Amino acid sequence: MEPFTAMSDTNDFLPGDILEMARDACRAATAAGADMAEAYLQSERVITVTVENNQLRGSEEKEDPGFCVRAMKKGATGYARGMGLDADPVRRAGADAAAMAAAAEPDPRLGPLPSPGDIPSVPGLYDDALAALGAADVIPWAAECIEAARQTRDGVALKADVTIVSGWTAVANSLGVAAAARHTFASIAVFPVIRVEDEAGSYYDYTAARRLADLENHRELTERTTRKAASFLGARKIKSGSMPVALGPMAAASFLGAVCGAADGDSIVHGRSFLCGKKGQAIAPEFLTVTETPLAQAGLNSERFDAEGHPRSNRPLIERGVLTGYLHNAATAALAGEPLTGNAQRSGYMSGVGIGISNMSCAPGGAPEAGLVGSIKHGLYVDMGSLAPNMVSGAVSGTVDCGYIIENGAFTAPVSNAMIGGDIFDLLMSIEAASSDGRSMPGNFMPSLLLRGVAVAGA
Repeated sequence: MEPFTAMSDTNDFLPGDILEMARDACRAATAAGADMAEAYLQSERVITVTVENNQLRGSEEKEDPGFCVRAMKKGATGYARGMGLDADPVRRAGADAAAMAAAAEPDPRLGPLPSPGDIPSVPGLYDDALAALGAADVIPWAAECIEAARQTRDGVALKADVTIVSGWTAVANSLGVAAAARHTFASIAVFPVIRVEDEAGSYYDYTAARRLADLENHRELTERTTRKAASFLGARKIKSGSMPVALGPMAAASFLGAVCGAADGDSIVHGRSFLCGKKGQAIAPEFLTVTETPLAQAGLNSERFDAEGHPRSNRPLIERGVLTGYLHNAATAALAGEPLTGNAQRSGYMSGVGIGISNMSCAPGGAPEAGLVGSIKHGLYVDMGSLAPNMVSGAVSGTVDCGYIIENGAFTAPVSNAMIGGDIFDLLMSIEAASSDGRSMPGNFMPSLLLRGVAVAGA
């Protein structure tokens, strides 16, 4: 069997029989009459620990190996999936997928699977220290989060989740693609709720990383988030009107992530996105640049290749205010008559092939967030909010989950029951500045954004 070493870093090694198993499934599919075939193999070990209302509610450690074979014949597609990674069932799945394709309704618009390309090296996607952890190692983290919340504030009820993932992914197709890599990922999310008589303050935050050393200390995360939750006690309504709005980094990431996500090629080719026809046009001020960086070292969502084995690459999504293009997998690229962009995505071997963004960063501005807030005489600061637009119309009607009223350049009170509305392009063009500071996560950076003349509904 042909040996294989994935060169993303010195620890990223898979034995050759994994890729050979994937190739065997593709050969079985073409031998059974398929024009093209692809095999996607994955194995993950997932550890989860859950806290609810200051109590450890459960922990689980499970292995999840499986496969998906996709076969194409005359524009029709068939799938065969299964759990486990024994060679014979994987090989038989190739023939089964070919039979499914032969019986399926053809779609002559669909193009070919990706051809082989030079897969880049990306360090830091697999960490031995993280992969070595077991449930017994991380259960104490959850218990210490509970202790940290209680020590920080009386009357707190904590919800928390700890997740550790380690595993590998392999993709091969009948056109010669053969790619594999190991991965690790960890996240700790905390959600403290503080009740004082008939009032409540809450906040959500998390840390995530591909390497154990990059995780924020879980006690410090919980303490910081609990103090932030307490700052939302005593919320009051804001008077409705048009006003400046500062989006904190998490709110800005949600907002710009939804905008860039609307460049999904499937939505574009089917006319279901507000970004249809906007390629190459200015949709935001000239100073705004948003970049996708899947090749960032140890980035949260970094990958050497996408879910179809196509090489990943860094690219601007919005460059100096202009939408640079759309996001494609093999199917949508063929339908649109555009090149592959390496944005094929799967949530696992049981899922279909979708489209997604990896790491995302927005270029910083010249003044810190404090300067943006200080320029506001009367307005609103949104720390966290549901600001995603309607994907078809672009209409925004979002709630402010956590925010503060701004008076004379300072936070005066947390806000309650506020909403932001408007047209997505009006909101984008109302962005006046990005902060020089912001929230940094591995492979990702998001500044705060200052918007002028935003419609806010309150009292």
